[in-house]
Amino acid sequence: LVANTAAATLNMCQGKAARFDLGEPPAFAGWGLDPTSTHSIPAKVSQLTKQDLPRLRLKWAFGFPDSQRARSQPALAGGAILVGNHNGTVYALDRETGCVRWAFAAQAEVRTGIVVSPWRKGDRRARPLVHFGDTMGNVYGVNLLDGTLAWKDRADRHPATVITGTPTLWKGVLYVPTSSVEEAFATSPAYACCNFRGAIVAYDARTGQVMWRNFQVGEPQPQGTSRDGTEKFGPSGVAVWNSPLVDRQRGSRVERRAEGG
Repeated sequence: LVANTAAATLNMCQGKAARFDLGEPPAFAGWGLDPTSTHSIPAKVSQLTKQDLPRLRLKWAFGFPDSQRARSQPALAGGAILVGNHNGTVYALDRETGCVRWAFAAQAEVRTGIVVSPWRKGDRRARPLVHFGDTMGNVYGVNLLDGTLAWKDRADRHPATVITGTPTLWKGVLYVPTSSVEEAFATSPAYACCNFRGAIVAYDARTGQVMWRNFQVGEPQPQGTSRDGTEKFGPSGVAVWNSPLVDRQRGSRVERRAEGG
């Protein structure tokens, strides 16, 4: 599916509902909800108890246009819910009403979670960015306040590259995991299999400049030919399907590399 926001009639926000609140920084750090990826929401943050659950009622619903699935974990920031979906669109929805503040058309399905850069509460000079990847291997930085593109880069030039794991944002560096669908390419007897290498790519989150790229396996080398005479390569693979982890106490390799160590 290709994003076509013009084809759908969206309930666009008006007035106060269309404005982002800089008094509300991102509620969570990313896919794992905190830098160590505990995926846990403390009770003091959720303000919910098990006694509250039977009393919860639907407030509003939003149907994704031209889509068969939605696999993007939403982010909460600025009074909005930010979420991607099957048709390649990322939506900024007003949290109170569900109206659309903006819709950004990525190049392909957005399967990753959404990550919003933090800011100091009430900082009116803040210009936060929204980060995510798509299933064609593109990484994006989009302006939170108006939904315009700040930067875009293809994390790997290999044609089978996809991004499924949510990028991790830490101290101004965006760590992006790369995966692939090369196994589908390999169903063709004429395909020289296999030469994709999974990697973690570190970006300057503000500018989109690549700081470093760490492949998870060595450079593929010729490994003879198949019975059909097609050249074979190896090693390959080691795709990174999930979100990178930051260990603040011990200092992980990615953290040290980002700081120049």
